[in-house]
Formats: sequence, structure tokens, C-alpha cells
Amino acid sequence: MAKKIKGMTWKQLIALIILAAADVFVIAAPYYIKNIIPNLHTYLHIREDQVSRLTSIIGYVTLITQLPGGFLANKFSSRWLLFIAVFSTGVLTFWFGGTILNAQNLDPENLMLQYSFIYALWGISTTLVFWTPLWKLVSQQTTKENQGFAYGIQGAANGLIGLVLVFLLGLLITNVWYPATQEWDENSKTLVGGSSVPFGVYAFLIGSFLVITAFLVLFCVPEKPMEKNTEKISWERFKKTVKQVLKASANWKLWMLSLFVMGMYTFQSVFAYYLVQMINNAFLAPAILMTVLGGIRTYGLRMAISTFVGRWADKFKSYLLFLLLTTGIGILIVAIIIILPLFGLGDSTQQNIWIIVISSILFLLAGVLSWAMVTLRYAQIGEIEIEKNSYASSVGILSFIGFSTDAWLYEVTTAVGKAYTIEGETNTSLLGYQIILIITLSIALLGVIAGIVVHIANTKELKKLGKTNYRWRTLENA
Repeated sequence: MAKKIKGMTWKQLIALIILAAADVFVIAAPYYIKNIIPNLHTYLHIREDQVSRLTSIIGYVTLITQLPGGFLANKFSSRWLLFIAVFSTGVLTFWFGGTILNAQNLDPENLMLQYSFIYALWGISTTLVFWTPLWKLVSQQTTKENQGFAYGIQGAANGLIGLVLVFLLGLLITNVWYPATQEWDENSKTLVGGSSVPFGVYAFLIGSFLVITAFLVLFCVPEKPMEKNTEKISWERFKKTVKQVLKASANWKLWMLSLFVMGMYTFQSVFAYYLVQMINNAFLAPAILMTVLGGIRTYGLRMAISTFVGRWADKFKSYLLFLLLTTGIGILIVAIIIILPLFGLGDSTQQNIWIIVISSILFLLAGVLSWAMVTLRYAQIGEIEIEKNSYASSVGILSFIGFSTDAWLYEVTTAVGKAYTIEGETNTSLLGYQIILIITLSIALLGVIAGIVVHIANTKELKKLGKTNYRWRTLENA
């Protein structure tokens, strides 16, 4: 067993599982639920386009709060910041559940206003005091040689918890207990019929999981002690701190890797959503098939491959090289799915059965690669030089650029989708999906080019220094 846990204590393993739970439940309500619960808008009693508007709101708030979040995690206890993040997200999720239960009694404008406030505040709680403290704590649970293993354990536990307590529980509540059967009423301009009670209860359950996890983080997750600063709070100390952050931000390799993270993130976000839409609406795959595949891809595959990928990657001399190979294969897979219709697309599921089967298999393979990218995207920081006590700021910069697509790329895809929606239809046309995927593919390719530039520079540096391992530096993650 000692070999299997690679020198990590049980306390550290339990800490990684708790951090995985925090990751699952914090991200679930604001981000992933819309990917695993079909027709989310019917439960919220709003229109489908309004869900996109809420997604845009949270995207812009997270963009604003990424870099300040890295600063906070460098100066304050990551464990306490994470407690505040998880607990406050739980409170907001209770508000979300209460709003859902009361949705039919609220006028449409008031209802949308409440949802807008909730999503905006979620953007703060899931980024400013959550994202960088989370990954800083994950990194601290093991040595620099076993970073991939630690991220892998966290990812595998994330997948298992999400599969059972988010996906399967949500599927049971919304498809078995009381599915939504609402319809749009033109007279009242609202959704009528059905019941929001099951989904409201589901939201309260997620909120409860969040509150419980918050206290587990506070009492069960170890943290490296931060260096004590005996200087009094002053203008000079503030300027010194700003200079430190600016110096950390001056690392060109860090910014190039942030472009690489952006390219990898497209597999987790845009590709994950639009491939499902294209296979379902253009290839005419059954909705239930895509619902199941979406759930497996979102949680099942992460559980299955994260630990394996983390341990395997630790044997590579370079995490960055591993990620470049993984992303390159992913780009090839998406390109194949895009061109599949050129070989003949019919007007029925039966006529397209071979395209549906092939694209579904490729969709899952892209999911495997996506979670490999997620597992290691921050581990690659150990292969470049960063300033002392700036690990969280470095993660913040990677996330600021990497996740910026949630704000601006969805604006682009929405414009393309609207332009290529057939009159009288609600879905984007096949050509529209292909254009969206090609645009996104170009962003992924740009990320790979940026990653290659850094890897070439690192290789030259290693030859100059006479070293053989890309992770030769001390990991400054305290």
C-alpha cells in the first residue's frame, strides 16, 4: 500500500478527497448542472436564452476576480479562504433553491433579477476566494516529484463524488421523481405546468453538501505554514507587495502557458457543450444517449482516468510535453468529428447510425483527453521559474487567461449560432456547429503553439545547465 500512495499519509489522501468534494459541489450549481440536466430553463421558469445570459454574467465576474484571487491566496491562509468560498457558495445555493421553489409566484423580471444576483455572487465565491486556494492546497499535499499523482487523486475523487452525488442524484430527481413538463404560455409570457419542487430540493441538497464540506476543509485539510511577515501594514508594504506581484507577472513563459491552458480549456467547456449539441441536433442522436454520454464524460471518465494519468505523467520528464501530446491528439479527434458529415448525413437516426456511433466514441475519447489536461494543467508550473510565494498568483494568471473564454468566446459562438439558426427552428444548423467548432479548434491550436515555444525554451535551458529533468526547481507553493 505504501507504494500505491507514493509516500503520502492517509491524512493527506483524505485531504485530497475533501478538496475534490469542495471542487465538485462548488462547480456543480453554477457551471456543470446545465450540462447534465436537460432543459434546465424549464425548472428555473425562464427561457433558454436567459440561461445563456446568466452564464455570461458569471463568466465576466470570474474574469474580473481571477487575478485578485491569486493575490489573496498568496497573503492569507488558503484553508480559511477555501472555507469562506465553499460555505458562501452553499448559502447562495440555498438562495438558488428557494428562488426555484418560489419561481411561479414571482413576476418574470423579479425572478430573472434574483437569478442574476445569485450568478454574479457565485462568480465571486467560485473564483476570488476559491480557485487559487484550492489548487494551492492540492499542490501542498505531496512533493514536487509527485504533483501529477496528487492532482490525479483529487481528479479521481472528484469524478466519483460528482458521478454519484451530482449526476446520478440529479438524473434520479429530475427524470424519475418528477420530470418537468412545463410549456411556454404566450399570454402570460411565462412557463406553466410541471413542478419545480424536485429541482429545488436538489439545489438544497447540493447546498447542504457544500456547508458540510466547508467545515471538513477547515478541520481536516493540512496547510503549509506561510512565512510570517512582521512588517506593519503600511503604504511601503503595500507597494512592496504590488511590486512582487508585478515581478511574478513579468514571466513570459507564464503568459505563454496561460494561452496553452486556454487552448486546453476549450475541451472542457466549448467542445464539451457543442459536440453534444451537434451530435444530438445535427446527427440526430437520441437525447437520452447524449444525456448519458454527457454524464459519463463529465464525471465518470474523470474518476476513471485521473489517478492513472497523474501517476503516468509523473514518469515523464516533462508535464508540459505530456500535455502537448494529449492536446494535439484531442485536436485531431475533434477535427475528425467536424468532417464526418462530409461522408454522408441522412435525415433520420437510422440513416446516421454509423456517424452517431463513431462520433459518440470520439466524443468520449476527447473527454478522456480533456480530463488528462485538467489533471495536469497546473502541475506544469513546476517546470518554469516563478517568484517565491507567488504560486497562487501564477495559478491566477493561468486561470485569468485560460478561462477567459467563458466570457468572450461564448459571445462569439452565440453570434454564430444566431446567424446560422434556420428560421422557425431553435437549434443551430450543422454548418453553424461546424463553424463554431473550427473557431474553437483554432484557439486550441494557438494554445499548443504557445506550449511548444515554452517547451523548446525549457529544453535549451536544460542542455545549457546540464540537467536531465524538467522539474529540477524547488516548487514555491507555500
